[in-house]
Amino acid sequence: MRNNKIKSVTQPRVEKYTEKSTIKHKVFTFTCMIMLECNQTLFLLLSERCRIHTLPLIYLLVQLPSALGSLPAPVNLNVKSLNLHHVLHWEPGPGSPTGTKFWIFKGVFGENLRQVRRPTTSTSSKLKLQIMNKYELAVQASYNDTRSPLSDKITFEPLYSTIGPPLLSLAGCGSCIQINISLPDEIQRQYGSSFSVQWRKGKDGEIQ
Repeated sequence: MRNNKIKSVTQPRVEKYTEKSTIKHKVFTFTCMIMLECNQTLFLLLSERCRIHTLPLIYLLVQLPSALGSLPAPVNLNVKSLNLHHVLHWEPGPGSPTGTKFWIFKGVFGENLRQVRRPTTSTSSKLKLQIMNKYELAVQASYNDTRSPLSDKITFEPLYSTIGPPLLSLAGCGSCIQINISLPDEIQRQYGSSFSVQWRKGKDGEIQ
């Protein structure tokens, strides 16, 4: 009786992936992309697992731009001056929230600006300036411990500020008229003002 020998055939080895290894592979190759552009947040979450773990991070990133630099700088700075009384005016930057405070900076031209006095919620502030100096001025906004960039600087020279008309009063003294002319003391001291007086008698009189 002939014995039939059964030859074993080696089958190609096929690697089977278990469910556990497949999950590991997916987790390893998973990519989550977050894109931020201006005030819009564009994000692509490719799995439920990523969404759960990245939402807190996304929230923080969305809040980050407003915390770092979204507060606008004040605009349209100008100084109104009369008889050496100077008032700095400005406008809040577009979109400034209610309750924004403003810090004033000043410095002699060519030197560093220095912060002066406490912040104000107003859009104007009086300035104390030396008449012979030339100044640079700027304003900065603040809100909830966040500060804006400095505004554009402006220059101002008190020496060339506007001088108003003198104060004039008349008093009768019988056959004469007493005229009193005065200017603010600061103007008188700085400029050494002098006056010329012109008058005429009646509507048709000659100006004297």
